[in-house]
Amino acid sequence: MKKVKTAAIKYRVARKALVTLTPILGKDDKWCSELQILEDDDIRGLPVMGLGEGTRILSWIWTSGPISSDEATEPQMVDGLYIPFRHLLNLLIAPLALRVQWCRSRARVMRWTEQICLVQEEMRRVCAYLSWYANWWSSHADVGDMKQYDPFLTEGLAAYAERQAHLRTSLQGLFQGLWNDVEGWVTGKKVFDSGHISDAEDDDDDYS
Repeated sequence: MKKVKTAAIKYRVARKALVTLTPILGKDDKWCSELQILEDDDIRGLPVMGLGEGTRILSWIWTSGPISSDEATEPQMVDGLYIPFRHLLNLLIAPLALRVQWCRSRARVMRWTEQICLVQEEMRRVCAYLSWYANWWSSHADVGDMKQYDPFLTEGLAAYAERQAHLRTSLQGLFQGLWNDVEGWVTGKKVFDSGHISDAEDDDDDYS
């Protein structure tokens, strides 16, 4: 822990010197995006396996790249993708622990994406089943073949079937209303914030 505090002090002193010397030497301040202000909360290790991993954010100290004159170098082609030279350099020198963390994060994203697809399909099937079940009960409300029997029994059976059909239809409408915005949340067109649903485009306009 003592070494961590010592390293933090050295970094803060060095950054303060850079801030002072940058205007004197006539340099730009692009380096500030990489060498950010080091807060106490930024000094933390890589997340370990456990609950809540999906909401954890890596500290910038693990994703910051080197500062050099290679910023203007042309992007490099890797697996059919153009990657800026500095990002490619970061990838090559990244510690093994950081690479493992990236693989774990990617695996979680893929798993959650699959879960979202499964939940949406389950929602669709529930509504489709309720619609079919309501039609099934409605078809049984027609008791024309039983009119030769007790009319009170016939009327009761028809009323029961109609009620069951109405219950299924009501449930279908309820679920469709509750799940109406799910697709918008998944695609990012709608934002759910503290119980208030709004359009993502409206939120962007608020900050413009």
